[in-house]
Order: sequence, then C-alpha cells, then structure tokens
Amino acid sequence: MGVFRPQMVHAYTTDISTTKPMVRWPRAEQTRIAKVDRSTIRFTRLHWLEERCSMAASTNPYVAGLPVGGTDGFVGRTSELETLSTVLSTGQTQAVLLTGAPGIGRSSLLRQLEHTLDAHGEVHSVRVCLQDRIWDPLDDVISHLADAVGRALRITEPELGHWAENRFAERWLPLVLERIHEDDRIVFLFDEFPVVFDPRSRQAAGALLPWFAGLLEQFPGRFRAVFTTDLRLQNQEAIVRRYFPDLYRLELGPLDAKATRDLIQRAHGHCSFQWSTGALERVEALCGGHPFFLQLTCSLVWNRHHSSASHSDVYAIDVNALIESTIDSGTPVFEALWSGLPSECRVLAAALAWQHNTAVHTDRTVALLEECGVPMVTTTLEEDAPAELRRQGLLHPRTDALMFGVPLFRLWIRAHCPLEVAFTALDQVVPEADRLFQVAERKWQTASNEATRREAVEQLEEVLRLNPNHTTATEMLGMEHERRGEPITALAYLERLFEIQPSRARPKLVRILLQLADQESSSARKTRRYDRILQIAPGQPQATRARAQLQPVWRRTRTPSSAPAPLPSPTPATDATAPLDNTISPTVASPLRPRAPSPPPKVGSEQSSFSPTEADPSDDSELALLYDAARVALDVGDRETARRHLGRVAAEQPTFRETARYLYLAVHNVDPAATVHAPGANPKRTIRALTAGILVLAASLLVSITTRPQPPPTADVQALSSAIPTGPAPSPPVPVVSSTESVAAATPPEAAPATVVADLSLDTPAPSETVHGTDTHLDTEPPPTPEREPSPEPRKASSSEALIQRGWSALEAGALTEAESLFDAAVSRSPHNPDAHYSLAYAAEKLGSLDMAFIHYCSALRYAARGSVVQRDVSGRLLQLEMTCN
Repeated sequence: MGVFRPQMVHAYTTDISTTKPMVRWPRAEQTRIAKVDRSTIRFTRLHWLEERCSMAASTNPYVAGLPVGGTDGFVGRTSELETLSTVLSTGQTQAVLLTGAPGIGRSSLLRQLEHTLDAHGEVHSVRVCLQDRIWDPLDDVISHLADAVGRALRITEPELGHWAENRFAERWLPLVLERIHEDDRIVFLFDEFPVVFDPRSRQAAGALLPWFAGLLEQFPGRFRAVFTTDLRLQNQEAIVRRYFPDLYRLELGPLDAKATRDLIQRAHGHCSFQWSTGALERVEALCGGHPFFLQLTCSLVWNRHHSSASHSDVYAIDVNALIESTIDSGTPVFEALWSGLPSECRVLAAALAWQHNTAVHTDRTVALLEECGVPMVTTTLEEDAPAELRRQGLLHPRTDALMFGVPLFRLWIRAHCPLEVAFTALDQVVPEADRLFQVAERKWQTASNEATRREAVEQLEEVLRLNPNHTTATEMLGMEHERRGEPITALAYLERLFEIQPSRARPKLVRILLQLADQESSSARKTRRYDRILQIAPGQPQATRARAQLQPVWRRTRTPSSAPAPLPSPTPATDATAPLDNTISPTVASPLRPRAPSPPPKVGSEQSSFSPTEADPSDDSELALLYDAARVALDVGDRETARRHLGRVAAEQPTFRETARYLYLAVHNVDPAATVHAPGANPKRTIRALTAGILVLAASLLVSITTRPQPPPTADVQALSSAIPTGPAPSPPVPVVSSTESVAAATPPEAAPATVVADLSLDTPAPSETVHGTDTHLDTEPPPTPEREPSPEPRKASSSEALIQRGWSALEAGALTEAESLFDAAVSRSPHNPDAHYSLAYAAEKLGSLDMAFIHYCSALRYAARGSVVQRDVSGRLLQLEMTCN
C-alpha cells in the first residue's frame, strides 16, 4: 500500500453542496496505486483525511502579532518579494529601506525574503534582530552580528573579545568570505533597528550605520543590507540615506483583494469551518486589507467557533459580535498607529471619525473641520493630511471622498479618542509656531517684570498669527489679559478657545462672565451674562440663583417693545459631528480634561425643573408671582417656602396652572405626575383623587401658615418674595370631601397612607373628624402647635454646590488635597449628589487613590439621572480606568 505524501494536503477540498470530503489524487499517485485493492485504498484514504483534519481543526490557523514569513500562513506580497529579490540580486543598490505603518507586516516580509533568498545559491541571508540593542556599545552589537553570521553560514562563531570593531573586519570577516564563492553575496536583514544621527556616539543607535557603511566600502560588491523601520520614527530615511546615497525605499501598504480573501479563507484548508459570503465581505469591510487586523479578527472568530464546538458556517452576525473584542485586543497597535500620525492627520482623522456619515466628499473637508470647531482650516489640514492618510492606507484610495480604509480604526477613535483630546494636536500643526510658543511660554513663566511679560505676550500673538488654531497660546493670552484687568479682551480669547475645547475653557469663561455680570448696571445686560453662563455651564449655582432673582423684577418692569431678544442656544463644536449610532460622546471626560461639575438633579422628576422663561410673560398677577417663586424655591430645595406660596395660590385658585401637582411635591417630595403616567393607572381616577387630597392639604397648610411664625426666607428666593404683595392672606374656603378615603386615594402607590398622616401632623394641625357621618371637615380654629426655631444651618443642596465649586477652584489651582477635602465635605452634606461623588472620585484619582475613586465613580453612576452628563462622564472615566461597576 502506498504512503501518502504531504503535498496531497493541498489537494484536499470540501464539496459544499454535499459536505463530503473529496481528494483529487496527483496523476503519478493514481498510476502507482492503481494496482492496489480499491477497498483498502478507500479505507486508508478516509482514515488519513479524518486524522489530518482532526489535527488541523484543533490548531488556530490565524496568527496575530507574530511574524508569519517562511510559513504557510504568509499570503500575498508577491510583487514586493520580486522587487526586493531583483534589487538585491542585481546589485542595483547596497541598501534597502523597508518601511510601513505598525502591523502592516514588515517583519513577516523580511522573514519571507530570507526564505526566498536562501533558495538562490549565490545569496546568503543573515537576519539580525537589534530592536533591544540600540543603546548597547558598538562592540557588543558587532559581536552579536558575528554570531548571527556564523549561525547562518554554519561557521564557528568567533571570539572577538575587545576591539571587536577592528577584529571583525580585519581578521574574521575575510576568513568568512573565503568559505563562500567569490560571486556570492551576504545580505544582512536588520529587523526593526531605529537609528539616530550622532557621529560622536559609541552606542549602536548612532555608530552602527557609519561603521557598516565603511565595511561595505572595504568589501565592495560582497554585502547588501535591508533595514526595516516604522513610519512613527521621524527622519529615519534621511539618516540612512546620509550613509547610503543609493538607498532604495519600499513602503508596504494593505494587502490586495486576492491576498485578503486568501488570508481569511485559511480556515477552509484547516478543516475548521466555512466562511459565508456575508462574513467574508464583513471582515473585508472592517479590516480593509490590513494584515494584523485581518489576522486578529479571524483569530477571534476561530477561537469563539472552536470553543462552542459548532460545525456550522460563520456568518456576518458572528463577525459583528466580536467587533468590540477586536478593538480591545488591538488597542496596542491602534495606539501605535495613532501616535505615529502627524498632528494634522490626527485632527482630520478624529473629525472624520466623529461625524455621522462614514464618507464625506472631498469638497466638504473645510466645512467638516469648521463644524468640528477648527477656527481656521489651513492647506496642511485640507490637502496634506488626506494625502498622508491615504499613503499609509488608513483612508480609502478614492480621491473624491474621505472614508476610512480600515473602518476598525474609526471605531477605535470613537471609543478612545474624544474630539477635544484629539484637537490638542492643533498646536503642533505648524512646527514653526510651536517652537516659538515654547520660547514664549518659558519667558512668560519666568518673567520677573512687566517688560518681559509684554514681550512674551507679543510672541504669543505672533504664534496665533502663524497658527490661528493654537489652543494653548489662546488660553495663555486670555489668562494674561484677565490678570491685567481686561475682562472683555480675555473673554474674546476664551470664547475662541471654547469653540475648540469647551471643557478646557469653561471654568475660566464662567469666572470672567460672572465678573462682568457683577459689573453690569443694567438688569437686561446682567440677564444676558447669566444666560450665557447657563448656556455653557448648565446649572451653574451662582448664575442660577442670580438669574432667578433677576427674573421677577425684569418681568414686572419690562414692556413688550423693550424685551430683550432671547439668546440663541449655543451648539457645542462637537454637536455637529456627534454620532447618532454610538453612545460614546466625543467630549468624554479624560485625564487630560477635568470637567466643570454639572448641577445635582432636582427633587422630583426632570419635568419639575423650572426655567424663568417658561412663565407666561403676559401674566403679571399676584398668583403668577407666587407660583413662580414657589417653583424656584422647589428647584433650590426650599420646600418650606414653596409650601407657603403654593398654599396661598391653592386657597385662592386651586386650578391655577399646576399648583396641585407642585403643592403635593412640596409636601411629600414625590412628583404625582409619575403616578399619573404609571403603567396600568387610571388617569381620570388618579387626578380626581389627587385634586381632592391636595385641596385638603392646601387648606391645612394655609391655616397652619397663618397661625404660626414662619422662618425667614432664604437668600435664593428673597428677590422673588419681595416682588409679591404682602397683603393679608385670603381666608381659605372649607373644602368638603366625600369620604376619608379621598385623602388616601391621593397618595401615590409607593407612599404608604401612614406617611401622609405623618407629614400632615408635622406641617398642619390635626384635623377634627366627624364621627356620625361620612364627611370630614377642617376646624377653622385648630389647636395651637409648638413653635419651632428656624434652623440656622444652610440648606444641604446649596452648601454642597458651594463646596463643589470651591473644590474645583482649588483643583484648578493645583491644591489637590484641599480639593479632596472640600469634595468629601460635599458628599457628607449631600450623599445622593452625583456631582459630589464624581468630583471626589476625580480628585482621588489624581491623588493616586484608585480604590476610593472607583467607589465614588460607581456612587455617582448610581445616583446620576439616565442619559445625564454625569452618567456619560463617569462611564468615560471608568472606560479609561478599565473598571466596571457591579
């Protein structure tokens, strides 16, 4: 019986229609085995194929991160191999520089080249890996090189000892050349050896190239060299060309379509599984021919398919399920790609990744960058950046559109590179401007007199003339004009910075606007300043209180003709490109951008938040003023004042606007709107019950208010209360309720009836009940209640907000310990405030206490409202820290 040869493995195919294995026997093998018993042949053939497929199916055929040259895993690169073989064999040049982006396959091609050259008898390849020896002494590297030559040519390795530089070239190398034919050549393959230009250096990074160039001159025609380098390393080609003027440069790009298909379908030859057409197209669409990401994606698919012991085909849905794992596993290569890009390429790539459409017409490049917040689009950003990205294979080669050639890279940018962080590269787009900025920055920081500071300011202004997008120079000029007492000029610079990096400019911009608002004499101008603050920092405590105090006075004194036009709602620079299909915001908090805190959630539902612009401007009645004052008091947490004002409104007109709802909210701290809209609830019945119960509460509150001393109003609503006429409160009507069950019916499902009684006993006199009848009425003269002293302590919400603001100011000034103490006090005063927890977690992270940071990040995530800014920021921080809350 014949023995099956290894080359028969390549003849193995699978009939997809019948799923039965078939073997196309080589012609010589068919002739040789024709005389053997057919049944024996069939049994042996099937047994061998089953054993071979069982062994192959248990081995992952995809290798990600390791060179595959010289193995059956190497596919494509036929033209590159032919070019290199021709150049090195014919002696067209002495040195070749092989370059490309990270993960593109330089080391794999170098090993495949070694395998190809060894097939030619006249060329001897010596592969040398010096990646970890760049800072070793030159003698040590030469000794390592001699060892590699000895192993490759099977010659006894020399003992060079000291003075290896001279002994290698003068004694040992001539002996080596005598062992090979005089027409043979030795090709040195230097894998990943970065070099620097330093003629005086005795370290390998600076001294190896000059020494090797002299070696080639000493033995002309006998040696060749191939260097591989990364595109991230600048000036590598210029340094190598300095010593080898005839340098031949070859840059690797993505694989072609045929090589891409062959690489993906390697699982077919290993009897693992079959790729469906949709799965093949999906992998091609995600990876775009990049070898590393193709290997990584296919490897993850194989691992999942192998672990599930499934014999089914792989479909596009299986590939989509592993996109997130592919991005996480490929992060080191993604980071290498990102860091190796020029500054202008990072800016354009981020802007393109964060816009919704996957492709943008080339004519819209300027509009795209302007929508993202770039003040001035230069030729470097418009023309040079797309060309460089196409050259590296990261953009599709089409010249009429901007679209990613490796869409996985786009998804990684959206997950790990917020737009503001990416736009910090705008400072380095113009190298001349950045060098001048570094000089001006040192001068500004070390200035001891005003003359030096003025000179530094002039240089910073020159930086902006050279590079209008330089964010750090813009920020420093704003700070300098603020120091000089020129807030208007400082405001202009900070508004300019806010367009590019909102979170970086927000604290300083708020501080300037508050200062300008205090200086304004007109209420309308003050209102505009505070409105602008609330636009850029919603919920800013000081602006919120000041704006609430200005609103009643402005409403009573203005006329329709003199009413100021409302300011348009600002659109942040990133909104134009915010993705609609991704939950990650382009302004995710990162270690580079501490964010200003947002206000804590208000009591009740989000609908209970009151904006002064919601009030009817034509309604200036006393009831409207009372109602507005109560709404503002609810927003700042002063439920006592809100109960007093809403009780007077309910006594006079119970159906005024939403008095019943907010009176219930002020008494029980529960929004009845949530009960009305609860699933399965009867809205009409619930509203009738609520109205009946709230009428009882209104009368009780009004009687209590008129018969006991009231605590002094808080500072937040003094202006509102001062605008309300102080006449005697109208006598409340005595409401009649059908039964005692009406009060209980007004209680939401989550609030027990006992709680209602307890709240009434605290805020109102106990009502007297009629025993012989079904009606319940309130006595007009309730028994006296003990007086309570007004609490001198400030409200927890207001004090925690103030502590948070002081903490961020201390954090901005660099006082981390003081900021942590203030944030800790804010958490103690308001344990359910997500901003307090977020601020304390951020300070703890900066101080290196990751455990405490994790605890408070999770607490902030627990108390934050769904879809709020705090929730998005905390999620971004946890993603950066690679932590997950349980």
